[in-house]
Amino acid sequence: MKKFLFLLLFGFSFISLKAQRLNVGFSTVASLVKLESNFEINERFDAGVFYGLGVKGLGFPHYYGGSFKYQFEKVKNNKGTLGAYVGSSIGMSYAPAYTVQVLDLSSGSFYYDQYDAVKKFCGSAFIGTEQYIGKKKRFSSFEEIHLGYMPNYLGYALKGLFGALQGKGDTNPSRHTWWAFQAGIRIHMGK
Repeated sequence: MKKFLFLLLFGFSFISLKAQRLNVGFSTVASLVKLESNFEINERFDAGVFYGLGVKGLGFPHYYGGSFKYQFEKVKNNKGTLGAYVGSSIGMSYAPAYTVQVLDLSSGSFYYDQYDAVKKFCGSAFIGTEQYIGKKKRFSSFEEIHLGYMPNYLGYALKGLFGALQGKGDTNPSRHTWWAFQAGIRIHMGK
């Protein structure tokens, strides 16, 4: 039902192109792939929905919800147009159940750990920059730093890597952190 509601909202955003400008974004790092659709309410404010793809085999969560952004005045220079914004997001995270095969070094035998599915309420405040490409500003690249409880694939991978390097293999590092970094592109459509 939740996926249906998200697809309905995302589809509605495409239908409303005649009424306002729409941004569709693709990003990565905190989520492997994050898809967003934002309505520009006016030149300063926009609101939208997003979906972050999970990884079932690792139990990494799917993340979906809504966001709100305030954009500061854009600055033009010889390399293009630069924008900055602040905002917040709120949503639900769902991590599927998964099984991990673990090697016990003391006995030399393998065993399996089973982890249950987890649902978590998440949210963050963020600050970002956006670099617009071209005179009509139809494309842009962006970077965001999030502070708040949310899924973070980069944090999950780093914890696993540092744990393995220190010989403290953690078969279930936290998939959520109090920070995240997003980077990606946006396509701007409409008026």
